[in-house]
Amino acid sequence: MLREKALLFRKLNIALDAFVTALSFYASFIIFTFLWPKTAYTDLLEYLPILYFALPLWYIIFRINRMYESHRTISTQKVIRIITKSVVEGIVLLILISFFLFPKTQSIDRMFYLLFGFFNILFLISERILLKQFLYTLRSRGYNFRNVLIIGTGNRAKSLATRISAQKEWGLNIYGFLTQDDEEDVNVFQEWEVIGKLEDLHEAACTAAVPYSA
Repeated sequence: MLREKALLFRKLNIALDAFVTALSFYASFIIFTFLWPKTAYTDLLEYLPILYFALPLWYIIFRINRMYESHRTISTQKVIRIITKSVVEGIVLLILISFFLFPKTQSIDRMFYLLFGFFNILFLISERILLKQFLYTLRSRGYNFRNVLIIGTGNRAKSLATRISAQKEWGLNIYGFLTQDDEEDVNVFQEWEVIGKLEDLHEAACTAAVPYSA
């Protein structure tokens, strides 16, 4: 079930990024034709081949730069860096590809590509910040969270549990702890329940609905 939800959310992210990219493309066209009417084509159809090639190219670059992996524990600053890096790489490749594959677009001013890159970065960052805030609101109300199991009851386990508890926006709920084979039997670790030992991992993961593979 968790994998299905994660896959659905990833698809929605991809579709939303494509929509925002198309929106930023159109905004670039409007601004460009307004500011540089003498050098710009006034027909949007002249620009569309660029967008048709940009959308799948952006998807490939975003996948390579791990844009569509879980961002629960990734900071907003890192997401901004990923977006900026991906769009800059995409614009450079798009200019080169357009020059060789789309002769009709060669006369399009390079300023248009710069505007497209600027608006795309701005819109994508805004989208991700709003999405992150929306998900944070859901998680603070008890929705869209994931259970986690922590193996061990030592200092490292305590440190990890404390960090997870302090980062509510991650949407992670500590389901319980599993003791190591050489650890003493305990029923409670700090304020969390110890639900078994390491050999109980598979059963505990199934009960807690934690993603797990042997």
